Amino acid sequence: MKINFIKENGTKALDNLSKGINSASNIVTALGLAKSLIVSRTMTGQSSEGTKFPDYSTKYKKWKTGQGYSGTPNLSFTGQMMGDIQFKVVTPSYGILFFASNLSQAKAHKHHTGKFPFFHIMDDEYKGMYRAIAMNIKNLVKELK
Repeated sequence: MKINFIKENGTKALDNLSKGINSASNIVTALGLAKSLIVSRTMTGQSSEGTKFPDYSTKYKKWKTGQGYSGTPNLSFTGQMMGDIQFKVVTPSYGILFFASNLSQAKAHKHHTGKFPFFHIMDDEYKGMYRAIAMNIKNLVKELK
């Protein structure tokens, strides 16, 4: 399971702003933000659809809190799955988010296609990523002055 992030999917404003600038640092910024958004949103119990994750069953919640863990659904029983989210720049305008281990990949797929969809970027989150890329470009322009 992976998310493909292609700058060409961006808004017209970003396309116009970044025309002629083909920098891998922009895709690194976007991928790093995407990972951060997914992890932080998931840790608060929010799905990639903008809704709250469904509650755990009463039995599981009781067991989990009895073990000293949070009773809030946040997909972080050990933290390994979220920690295994990695990103790779393929080209200056294309990168991927993926899971570093097969075990985390399998767990993520089960959760995402089950009751806990989390591995996706929402439209409003893309806008924040585009603003960060625009800021990178603005800083590059300032350096040229």
